[in-house]
This record gives sequence, structure tokens and C-alpha cells, in this order.
Amino acid sequence: LVKKSASICSVGQYSTSNPSVCIRSLIKNYTKNFRESKFQSSTKHVIREFWIYSRPLLIVSILTGSVTIYERGILEKFSGTIEQGYFSIGLRLGSVLLIFASALTPLLLREVAYDSGKGNYGKALKLLTSSLKGMSFLVSVGAIFLSAYSFQIIDLIYGAQYHESAMILSIMAFYPIYQVYGQYTEAYLLASGETK
Repeated sequence: LVKKSASICSVGQYSTSNPSVCIRSLIKNYTKNFRESKFQSSTKHVIREFWIYSRPLLIVSILTGSVTIYERGILEKFSGTIEQGYFSIGLRLGSVLLIFASALTPLLLREVAYDSGKGNYGKALKLLTSSLKGMSFLVSVGAIFLSAYSFQIIDLIYGAQYHESAMILSIMAFYPIYQVYGQYTEAYLLASGETK
């Protein structure tokens, strides 16, 4: 399309020896061809489809972040920095239970996406429910262990000065059960494309 010699630049049917005119002609010709191409319409379609798919995820991400900031702010306002630290200890030790669930989530996501892509939603849902039952059972057993031995665990890891955080750990140990349900349900909805 562009023929260049020592003195002439040819774009389509136009020829010139001025480089700035050649560049303007190239840009004009390219934008004209781009407007008329199917690429632009397919690009608009992909952007629109991406927006429809990801808009609910964006809303959920904003709400989740806002709730996290809000709950920390409420705890800071009504209890103070010491209780904020105890809450963090309980949350972090409770989240140890999510290591296995988080490791298996991508596998579940892949299998559900494969089954959903073939239109086998029943098998995907059965896989989700069986995985969810098994993982929530394992996390529940771990939560009961953390809750029952919270004083000993806090004493072993942090020392006797943090004994007041043991009661918070015994409550926060059950929070990962809820998180497992959230992670696995989110994985199913993402893999099956049901984010609307």
C-alpha cells in the first residue's frame, strides 16, 4: 500500500515527495479504512461484552472494599487501637484455614468453566456442591480446633501479653467458613459466566 522511493511517497492513488503530506495521507487513509473495517465493530462488541460481564464484579469489589474499611473504622472509633490489633490477630490466624480452600479454588474454576462451556451445568453444579461440602467440613474442623485451643495458640505464637485476643480468635476462627462459601460460589459464577 505504501511505496517509498527516493523522492516519491505513494499512498493509494496519491503521490507526493513531501514527507509531512505523506504522513498525513497515511493517517487519513488508515483511519478511513479502520472506520470501514469489521475490526472496529468487533472491538466495540468485545468492549461491550467485557463491560456487561465485569460491571457486577466491579460493583462487588467496590462494596467489599468499602465494607472492610467501614468495619475497621467502626472498630477503631468504638474500641481503639488495642482491640484493632486483637481483631487483626484473630483474622490472620483464622485465615490460615483458607490456605487449602484458596489453593483448590483455581482447580474448581477450571473444571466448572470446562463443564459450563460444554453446556453441562448439572455436572458443574454437582462439582461445586461436593467441593463446597468437603471444604466447608475441613474448614469447620479447623475452626473448632482454633476456637477450642485459642488460648494455647495465642500463648505459643504471641506470648502471655496477648491473652485477651484469644476470645476474639475463638470467634474469628469461624469466619473462614463463610469465606469458603463466598470463594466457591464466586468461582462458580465467574466460570459459568453468570455475573449479571
